[in-house]
Amino acid sequence: MSTTAVSSSTSTPSTSTSATTATPTSTSFNAQQANQAAGQSIISALGSGSGVNVNALAQNLVNAEEIPQKNIINSKIQKNDSTISGLSGVMYIMQSFQTSLSALQDKSNFNTLQVANTNTNALGVTTDNTASPGSHNVAISSIAQTQETLSTGFATSSSQVNGGAAFSINISGNNGVSTYTAQSQANSATLSGVNFGTTPAVNDFKNFSVTVAGQTLSVNPAPATATLADLASNLQSQLQSLQGTSDLTVTASPQTATLSGVSFGNPPATNDFSALTVSIGGVIKQVSPTITTTNMSDLANNLQGLLQTAYGTSAVTVTLDGSNNLVIASALGTVDSATMTAAPTTGPTGATVSSGTGQTATLSGVSFASRNPSISDFGSMSVTIGNVTKTITPQLTSTNLTDMASALQTQLQSAFGSTSLTVTLSGANSLVIDSGVPGSLVTAASLNPVSRTAPLAGTTSVSTSNLTVSSASGKVISNVSLGPSASVTVGTPPGVSLGTSQTGTLTGVSFGNPAATTDFSSMTVEIGGVTQTITPNLRTTNLADMASAVQSQLQTAFGSPLGPTITVSVSGANKLVISSTTSTVNYVTLTPKSGTTATGGTFNNSSIAGLKFGTTPSTSDFQSFSILVGGNPMTIYPSPSSADLPTLAASVQAQLNRLDASQFNGTGSDLTVSVDGNGVMNFKSASGRAIADPQFIEFAATPNGISQAINAKGLG
Repeated sequence: MSTTAVSSSTSTPSTSTSATTATPTSTSFNAQQANQAAGQSIISALGSGSGVNVNALAQNLVNAEEIPQKNIINSKIQKNDSTISGLSGVMYIMQSFQTSLSALQDKSNFNTLQVANTNTNALGVTTDNTASPGSHNVAISSIAQTQETLSTGFATSSSQVNGGAAFSINISGNNGVSTYTAQSQANSATLSGVNFGTTPAVNDFKNFSVTVAGQTLSVNPAPATATLADLASNLQSQLQSLQGTSDLTVTASPQTATLSGVSFGNPPATNDFSALTVSIGGVIKQVSPTITTTNMSDLANNLQGLLQTAYGTSAVTVTLDGSNNLVIASALGTVDSATMTAAPTTGPTGATVSSGTGQTATLSGVSFASRNPSISDFGSMSVTIGNVTKTITPQLTSTNLTDMASALQTQLQSAFGSTSLTVTLSGANSLVIDSGVPGSLVTAASLNPVSRTAPLAGTTSVSTSNLTVSSASGKVISNVSLGPSASVTVGTPPGVSLGTSQTGTLTGVSFGNPAATTDFSSMTVEIGGVTQTITPNLRTTNLADMASAVQSQLQTAFGSPLGPTITVSVSGANKLVISSTTSTVNYVTLTPKSGTTATGGTFNNSSIAGLKFGTTPSTSDFQSFSILVGGNPMTIYPSPSSADLPTLAASVQAQLNRLDASQFNGTGSDLTVSVDGNGVMNFKSASGRAIADPQFIEFAATPNGISQAINAKGLG
């Protein structure tokens, strides 16, 4: 029975396989079938009682078939692994080869020469791509020494030069002409910050040089006018003439001022901006926009037209960069500053009552916008009567509060369905809501304004003035330089009068409370460089009596000949005026006694009388000017374009405002300098800062004076 079971078990799969599988044609497959048939035949013949280990026999038969196939597969794997390893080695070698070839791409590597210097302590040697290979011997015959050329000696630093007469010295230096740095690129180089002097002149620059592909070209600038555009044009013309080609170009980028982030308010209005203040070459102009739209391009065009009219030239432009940046540029000179002033904006004001307890509720302080009031200033109004709340959108026809009350009443009556409800104006700006029904309480009310956005004046940034030298053929541009030229004048030219500030004023003088003749402990006065201090000896607390008393004391203190020239008088309610008919009143202080409420006032001497140009008037007649503004010392070097007092005043004003803005955070327009009908030069600060000790100074025609003049202008 056991044998029958085995025979049945093995024959059934054989029959099944034969029935469902196509007959293979492979030789290996036929061998496999034969092996299986032989194994089954042996097992059937042996039977279970033969003593043969059937399991071991079966495993051996399996191994006999499996191991040869496994060995064949493993052999193929080993062969493929060897192939992959070989390909990896080839790839590594090719990558190394590629790296070596890449280093050969730059032809400059083949032109590079290395220096072998046998004595690096004696000299240094560098090469460029124009050097030729070779061996060279260098012999040093002598070492360079610093050289100074001295004039014949003077007895002292105050000895007169040129007999004390005025004269000028031409020196290479700055004289207000800008400094700059050269920024080199492959085929162009830029000189940044190139500006003409405080008073632009065609001879402000000299000695322009540039190296083009190893060749140095030098020219002397000779622009037709003192503008950056003409300077660039002249340099380009001379360089092209030297080369005989049009390969080199020189372009100018004038200094500009950009107002970034300028925008109209919300809602926008044509009067959102009240003023634009611009300084070009030290000349300050202010214009007020007169636009009819709230378009930024229209604003730029309008400002451009106004500035062109103000400066009297079409060389000033205002352009829109992006959506909200205004760029101010000028071919006249540098745009030093630009400031836009936005009109103040106060939005509409609403009101709220949150816990009313009566038949009426009052909304106090209601107002339309202070600038450009609008019928859409209020977005909604809510009113609660009893437990019923209604919200409306105000439908107004005017910006009159009485009309507004009437319109709100009509809308609320409709909303609540009650003609008894009223809205009335009480006083200047209070709205009273009345339910109109006794016992019907207005428990809450609110009038909600629409928010407004103020216009933005933008922030100012100033670019630099640039000159760019370029080569159309791609030649290397390097070593660009542009030297300024300058001169100084020393000595007082014949006929020049420096004038005197013969009057000083103490503003705000007052006695204490209670007033006493001992309220002031001292008074110090400097006139013509001489200083005296007195203790006011007063008999009354009357300011006129005080002026008379200190005048007498000062005349005695200064003595002859200065004393008799001094007068002290009263101007207005609280001003003491100290004058000298011959000398400058440099400074005055009046010190109150400790413990009193008296005030000594603020000193101003804001005018110079007796100014006069020389016998042969010259723009260099006045060499230096100094003044105290709000306690800050300022020194400038006047450079008027013509030899007359109004032009001198304009030059001093422009330079003082520029110095004030750059060093003391001034506005650039606070100081004014003018000349009245009597030839007196007056100085004023719009912000009320104290003006003191204005004076023109000449450098002496001495060795010390020459040194001071050179150093003062930064030419040393």
